[in-house]
Amino acid sequence: MAEIILSKLTVDNFKGCRHFVLEPSRRGCTVSGANAAGKTTLFDAYLWLLWGKDSRGRKDFDIKPLAPDGTVADHGAITSVEGEFWADGKPVTLKRTYYEKWSTKRGSSTETFDGHSSDYYIDEVPAQKRAFDQAVADLVGDEETFRVLTSVTWFPEQMKWQDRRAKLFDLAGIRSDRAIMETDDRFRPLLDSMGNKSLEDYRKVLTAQRKGQARAKTDIPARMDEQQLVIRQLEGLDFAGAEGAAEALTAKETELQAKLLRLRETDPAAGFKADREKLEARLAALEAENRAHRIDLQAGQDSRMMLERSIQDAETAIVRQTRDLSRLMEDEKRLQSRIETLRAEWSMTDTREYAGSDVCPTCGQKLPEKKLRQAKAAFDAQKKQDLEKISREGQQAGVELERIQIRIVEQQDQIENLEAEKKARLEELEALPESAPAEDLPGYQEQRTEILAKTEQLDRLIRTAGEPERQAEDKLRAELADVQARRRDQEAILARKVTLTAARQRTEELRQQALKVSETLEELDGMLMLIEEFVRYKAGFVEDSVNALFDKASFRLFREQINGGLEECCDVVYGGVPYGSLNNGARINIGIDIIRTIGTITGVTVPLFVDNAEAVTDLWSSGGQMILLRVAGKDKELKVR
Repeated sequence: MAEIILSKLTVDNFKGCRHFVLEPSRRGCTVSGANAAGKTTLFDAYLWLLWGKDSRGRKDFDIKPLAPDGTVADHGAITSVEGEFWADGKPVTLKRTYYEKWSTKRGSSTETFDGHSSDYYIDEVPAQKRAFDQAVADLVGDEETFRVLTSVTWFPEQMKWQDRRAKLFDLAGIRSDRAIMETDDRFRPLLDSMGNKSLEDYRKVLTAQRKGQARAKTDIPARMDEQQLVIRQLEGLDFAGAEGAAEALTAKETELQAKLLRLRETDPAAGFKADREKLEARLAALEAENRAHRIDLQAGQDSRMMLERSIQDAETAIVRQTRDLSRLMEDEKRLQSRIETLRAEWSMTDTREYAGSDVCPTCGQKLPEKKLRQAKAAFDAQKKQDLEKISREGQQAGVELERIQIRIVEQQDQIENLEAEKKARLEELEALPESAPAEDLPGYQEQRTEILAKTEQLDRLIRTAGEPERQAEDKLRAELADVQARRRDQEAILARKVTLTAARQRTEELRQQALKVSETLEELDGMLMLIEEFVRYKAGFVEDSVNALFDKASFRLFREQINGGLEECCDVVYGGVPYGSLNNGARINIGIDIIRTIGTITGVTVPLFVDNAEAVTDLWSSGGQMILLRVAGKDKELKVR
């Protein structure tokens, strides 16, 4: 077991303490004094030496001694805390200092404040902070465990309950939920069904599934009511009668369609219709012949129009390309002028020489050589930067000028090509012979009028010859439409038979689904109840495991909620009384009991500071070195006993 003993603590200029030396025995000592005499300051100094924090865990607090008006009493004072320890029989000395840094600037007689600085020592040897922190960790372990073991209020009062709970679980070696389930066979179904999920995740899965099943159970009756309504509406229909009527009407429909077919096959106007078809063919041939004649006449005129349009297009393109060429040539002049300007600017910048003064404009003294070199270097760097910028701009302008000049040549070539194309089209146009306007074939209109007159005469004969048959056909069609409508009505009734069958099947499916949902809900509720039962079992298991570690203190790790559930917590209890309701003496003793237990389990014992020790008449032992801080009104100065 690792045992740390504080053999000497030397405090200088720390808070209200100018100088104090504490030399406790191996078992400890009692430091007494009036209120504000500096008892807590000793504890703060001890913790600041190790961690740079006070007894309340703060890094930012007033370390330097203050005057009555709240200002720093002595800016030149060095705050220093040195601790001499025995660790497993070996001596270790640690020291931390804190002081202000002041300096006098050149040309001034007044000191200025440059901030604070700290120095660290290990066995009187200066050390870096990282090495010092490592030495502290090697001596007393991590800060959290040290605070638990060195302050009676840290674990039960100042520590977050979540961290306190986690620490207790770690000390008691609380196993996982799965391991706890394996201690009781009644939780075997839960262990098998949750798979790789955590208990909380599995509870969320079950809860979500139950919501879905409960929603389905609520919806099913409404859907069954819908199907029952359909069944009640359709059960009174005569499906057998509708089937017989539909068959009879189908037979009648077939008979009427046969009569219509026979009527169409005996057409009295068939000869007239054949003659009319011949006239239509003759008219189509005449129209085709006339169209070919007009196309031949039109070809010459189309060629002339195409050439004229091509010449106009070429002239328009020449105007547009000439305008673009003018813009490009203006851009060429602008870029050439810009390049000349940049060349002149580069030459002017290149000839620039450093002309700075070697005298300080503020104090009038000659500048040091280093300052002159720096100024000259800055001038040269700026000159180089300016030249590079001008060169980049010149290169960019040159590239753009080259691109513009290439486009000018291309534009001139395009204009020349357009002029050549225009000239060629003009020559083709002059070579075309004069063409006659397009006209119809000779006799075309007379032949067309004759054919249309004969066609109209045949149409009148066709209408007159087919009138009785048309009337008979109309009658048959009307009768057929009526039969088809009545057949569709009967088929609509038969279609509802399919709907009725489907509604009955759906009703049975919903009934089976309702039974399955009820069974699933029962299984889910059973598993959720088993989870709740396990949570309560785990609460007792965990609390028993944790509380078995401690002699006096006990811990309530779960709290009953109004809805019957359990809420995680970590309340310290002594004799059934919550820690916050205990008197000051009982709280101190409970803190000592916790420290003694944790120290025994972790195998570490460190010096324990007990503030307000006068509140305890029967102080329990921590099993290690105890430094008691007692209020004694008669002792205006600190006394060690």
